Amino acid sequence: MTRLAGIFFSVVLLGGCASVPTQYHLLRAQSEPAAQVMANEQSIYALRHLDLPNYLSDTIIAYWQADHQLTLEKDHRWAEPLSDNVRDVLSQQIQDISGKAAFYQYPLAYNIRPDVIIDVQIKELIADTAERDLKIRADWQISNAGERNPMSYRFNQRYPLESGDINAIVAAHQKALLALSQAIAEAL
Repeated sequence: MTRLAGIFFSVVLLGGCASVPTQYHLLRAQSEPAAQVMANEQSIYALRHLDLPNYLSDTIIAYWQADHQLTLEKDHRWAEPLSDNVRDVLSQQIQDISGKAAFYQYPLAYNIRPDVIIDVQIKELIADTAERDLKIRADWQISNAGERNPMSYRFNQRYPLESGDINAIVAAHQKALLALSQAIAEAL
């Protein structure tokens, strides 16, 4: 009997030590390229600054739970720093939606001089599993070359979560960034 108890204890102990493999998530551009690219337009567009809140600066997926508890999900991570991923997704989606052929990101090559500069500050981009939604709040400015007073815009939306799991949270991030990209593209 003690031998059976020892085997059972060993199985339980080993089972408790088994780690859950980390799952990685990556946001992707969801937009379709514009039906008509404005090839005759000579203007050069560039996304210069993208600022994110500190809780989005890492690869750990963060979300709110009940009672204002910020959860940092250790078993699910972004596949690359979210600031890089969001910058790439926004740039691609803005270019696709707007149809602007010459769209770049800073840092630029020495020979590229943008005519229109876009700066984006995402102030909030986080799911709330208790409220079952994701909130995005962002400001952006569009400046023409040599202009001192850029045009300023604001975006504030909520997107429902289909469930409280990580895949639903990632899908809501996708929807929110697509909507922000559409708003920025329409302002160009």
